[in-house]
Amino acid sequence: MDRTNISIGKKDPLDYMKERYEWTSEEIVRERLQSHLIPIRELANGGYEGLSDELKAEKLKNDFDAFIHRRAELVMRAARLLVEGHQLSAAEIFRE
Repeated sequence: MDRTNISIGKKDPLDYMKERYEWTSEEIVRERLQSHLIPIRELANGGYEGLSDELKAEKLKNDFDAFIHRRAELVMRAARLLVEGHQLSAAEIFRE
């Protein structure tokens, strides 16, 4: 398990997701991620190749912070819609 986590941790999140879902279409992966309130744009930042360890750590922290912030916004929007009595859909939650 540790070895698997280490190898996964070295990959850009979007590359990892693409490998995991090679058996289906990008549209289906996008729908599934959105149904779990995963902000795809923030997940797909990437660009870690060739960075020094220090710059990579800084970029990872910034990217993760942006991902968590956006996901929190989506969760709050979903909760607000539920409280207001709306039927939830990923399209409505992700609508800006």
